[in-house]
This record gives sequence, structure tokens and C-alpha cells, in this order.
Amino acid sequence: MECSPLSFDKWVITFWALANCKNGISSYELARAIGVCQKTAWFLLHRTRHIMATQDFDAKLDGVTEADEHYHGGLEANKHESRKNKAGRGGVGKVIVVGVMKRGGEVRVKIVPDTSKATIHEFIKDNVQEGSEIYTDEHASYRGLEEKYIHDSVNHSAHEYVRNQFVHCNGMENFWSLMARIFSGTYISCDAPHLHRYLAEQVMRFDFRKSTDADRFEYVVSRVANQRLTFKALLAENKVGV
Repeated sequence: MECSPLSFDKWVITFWALANCKNGISSYELARAIGVCQKTAWFLLHRTRHIMATQDFDAKLDGVTEADEHYHGGLEANKHESRKNKAGRGGVGKVIVVGVMKRGGEVRVKIVPDTSKATIHEFIKDNVQEGSEIYTDEHASYRGLEEKYIHDSVNHSAHEYVRNQFVHCNGMENFWSLMARIFSGTYISCDAPHLHRYLAEQVMRFDFRKSTDADRFEYVVSRVANQRLTFKALLAENKVGV
């Protein structure tokens, strides 16, 4: 908020709205609510997401965990002909996001360049304590996790989603479902260079899902110090990506 020409009440409303609106809030809606132009509201929201993203993980996840991957991007059938990807189907041309969550607890996600075994294993190694239980689907990249983890998987291609009421990755898939809802409703035009901040917004709300609105608001406000994001830096992302 350093050198901001906006009054403090506009910042506070933005913090509260983004922390507590389950499906997010669009820059147009916020602009109408606080009496600023859409570009100013867009900048305010991204600065708030930046605060949500700059969190430090003190320890790796342990206990029972779930891992899964997600492909972010619209359906090819819904795109203009000039923007359709001619190279293939499925995840081709989409942004890959991998995630892991402690069952009943917090979730961590990361945008990755591919779903290779090396990439997936590195992400899990960085976020999950060795020896923990980890459940996935049967994607080939998860093979070998049993060397350092108690690993089991479900076969989605055989319509298996839960085994023995315990082996599943439904918690992680629930997070993807909630995330997809905000992109099909509120954030229908999310540029890939800014996706990591929208993910941070959803992760923060998900991690505090059992908290009150006041707790979520207090958490966001507590992270304001030394977390400035300039408009120039924000626009530069559109050119170089993330």
C-alpha cells in the first residue's frame, strides 16, 4: 500500500472480498463496489493475490497425503478457430498444475512444464515428508514413489475411484473441482502468466476453509508488510510469462 493514492477503506474491502468470496470476485464487480475504474480494481486484486502467494512452508506435509495433476485451459470446441491448438488433444496446449494435499489439511500446488516422472517426483519430494502415505491415480509418473513413501493408487480408467474407503485422491480432485468453478464462473478469461496468483488465491481460501471470515481477513492483513507488487512488474509478466 506504499504511496497508494487509494484510501485505506478501499484496500480493506478488497482484502475482505478476496479472502472470503468462495468463487472470487471480478475486477468489474470490485470496481463498482469501491468506486474505482476496472484497471485499478484489477491491480488491487493482483496485489492482494500476491500477498496470499508469499507464504512460507515451515515443514513438509506428513501423514496421509494425496497427489494429482490438473490441466488448466478451456475446451478446444469453445475457442475461436484462430486460437485452437492443432497439435493434439487432451492436455496439449494447456498449463499443467500439480498438487499435493494432506488429507483434511492444507494443499500445495505448482505450475510445472511437464508431467514427467522427474518433475512429479521432485515436487513431491519438496513437499511431502519421506515415509508418509501418499495416494494417487495410476499415472505413470507416480511409479517409483514406493521407494520413499507408502504409495498406493486407484485405477480411474477401470472406473475405480475408492478402494477400501481409504485409498483415493478425491480430496485433491475436490480442490481441482473448486478451482475449475472459479475459472468457469468468475475468472472466465485468465491469462496464463497470472495463473499462479489465481492458484494462490484458491489455495489460501481452501487452507482456511474451516476458519471464520474474520480469521481469513486477519491472515491476509498480517502478510501486507514488505510485499509490494508494482504495476510495471505485473504488466511485464504478460510479455515473459512465469
